[in-house]
Amino acid sequence: MTDFRPTLDQQLIERLAALVAPLLDHPWHLRADALAQRSWLAVPVEKGRHVEPESAQRIAAAIALQTSTACYALATEPTGTQPMAYQVPATDEGLLSFSHECAGLNFILVPTDLTFSLLFTSEDYNLFAGPSLFLERALGTTIASARSAFQRYANDSWWEGRLLALHRYYDV
Repeated sequence: MTDFRPTLDQQLIERLAALVAPLLDHPWHLRADALAQRSWLAVPVEKGRHVEPESAQRIAAAIALQTSTACYALATEPTGTQPMAYQVPATDEGLLSFSHECAGLNFILVPTDLTFSLLFTSEDYNLFAGPSLFLERALGTTIASARSAFQRYANDSWWEGRLLALHRYYDV
């Protein structure tokens, strides 16, 4: 059983929105100046689902080592009738429940102490951002290897260059 659930408290949603506003370049990107100000790196990640079953446990473990505060997923654009925010337990079950419920929508997952962010997009990539040690734990590889893997993915001729704008995350 998971404690994944919608957050309906409007004041909490507004606080979360204010927390992530400086980071977001709506709805699919993160602001380079905000990343630099926090001394964070960002790594684009090839995606199928928001969270893949084979990476959920690794991401949950990285989150647990990074923060002890609650994590929330906040929509980065209107969601129609779907809730704008969810409390997401930092467990593989919680992450997979979030991934299933919010598939195809743009959400940013952050802890209330904003020690990292995971931007899950409706595009063909996600963006993991935070301190390098957190990123390497969450990605299960070095930052250089993860960026190189994404660059190979983005360079595939099928994309016709559409993902190459993400170089701003792997050229730093």
